[in-house]
Amino acid sequence: MSQPHLLIRGACLYSPTTGLSAPQDLRVAGGVVAELGVDLPTGDAEVVDGQGGVLTAGLVDLRACAREPGDEHEEDLQSLAATAAAGGYTAVVVSPDTD
Repeated sequence: MSQPHLLIRGACLYSPTTGLSAPQDLRVAGGVVAELGVDLPTGDAEVVDGQGGVLTAGLVDLRACAREPGDEHEEDLQSLAATAAAGGYTAVVVSPDTD
């Protein structure tokens, strides 16, 4: 079964490696970015209004502080991962500063 196509309209696309920083449409097909452009045709895609939002590559936190083991009542690895994902982080590096 094929994955549905997704078309995000008008989000500010940001890529520091290519210098792109402009509102455009982004099409996702098969779980990967398939096309960028302005006023892309909808086709059979699910359309999401991205105006006012920013799309960029996943962020990496190079110094996350997990409180496990020792202070799980403040945070554990599961809550750290959920919080990071909600903030757009795709990877975290956990500091070894636990009890």
